[in-house]
Amino acid sequence: MQLRGVNLGAWHFHESWISGVDYAVWGRARQLGIEAGLQTEVDAALIAVGAGDDADWLAGPFRDALAAEAGAEAADALVADVALYPSLRDDSDLPMRLQLEARFGTDGRDALLDTFARAWITDADLAWLASQGFNLVRVPLGYRALLENSDAEPLQELRWNERSWDRIQWLLDACEAHGIYAVVDLQESPGGHNDYSGEAQLYDDPAMQELTLELWAELVDRFGDEPAVAAWSLLAEPFSAPSSEARDAMYDRLHDQIRAAGDDHLLVIHDGFQGMWDLPDPVDMGWTGVVYSTHLFEWGADSREDYAALTEVWRTLLGGAQEGQDVPYFIGSWSVMQDADWAYESAG
Repeated sequence: MQLRGVNLGAWHFHESWISGVDYAVWGRARQLGIEAGLQTEVDAALIAVGAGDDADWLAGPFRDALAAEAGAEAADALVADVALYPSLRDDSDLPMRLQLEARFGTDGRDALLDTFARAWITDADLAWLASQGFNLVRVPLGYRALLENSDAEPLQELRWNERSWDRIQWLLDACEAHGIYAVVDLQESPGGHNDYSGEAQLYDDPAMQELTLELWAELVDRFGDEPAVAAWSLLAEPFSAPSSEARDAMYDRLHDQIRAAGDDHLLVIHDGFQGMWDLPDPVDMGWTGVVYSTHLFEWGADSREDYAALTEVWRTLLGGAQEGQDVPYFIGSWSVMQDADWAYESAG
């Protein structure tokens, strides 16, 4: 069977660059500039220096370009106003969750996120995907979404948020009804296996490793018998591992625990952007039923011809690695990164 599908981004791992719940820094600067009667000047400054999304850009190139258009006093005042709004746009959902918790408490946070999630992906969306010929969804999960713990407190135990678990059950039921499989994907683990929310602690902290094992045990126990589950994606994008050996040691513990529980689903092992050839021979590791994975983002492709050339490079590199490993490959996330006709044609 060939699995062909899409990601359900920002559903249970709320990457705000996907959901667009907040302005980028440059976007907020433009909006506040419009409100201050400085649209022409702000637009000229943005054209001069380009879009930016951090404090250094705001107080440096943008401020100087705006000062040249509107004067130093107006530029300083606008920069100060923009700085009052911490940007929630992030690869991680932590800034947004902290903001919601500070304003509404943990119950209010979870109620709001439940409302968002149930509107973000609906049965109609899954029906449409099936009608387009897709038979797979990848379901990115952040561990925080599965917990009722405070996001502002150190993680010491896992207290399950049943709202979130109910939503996952709903999704798997809906997938089954529409003939769609699901890859359940852990995008962020307790302690962090990448640096989305700060320095990754998983590889050096035995307590975080035990919590991650506990989380996966719960996922397998609750959903291991669901017919819509095609695979468990154990640690998506583990690029903060201090070494390949540390990455693979964590994968090994997860593999052994899941197999010891009697679960025989496919297990997706991600290269952490080190190259598929960096992953070990599964026979040497004693791994069974594994799928190797990477994510491809076509930075620098400016035409369909560029994209076609990159595809051929990947085909050659990935094919050579796969010959020695003898496992299926799964490209779990990819994008041409541009809103242009050639990009949509290439993606298709």
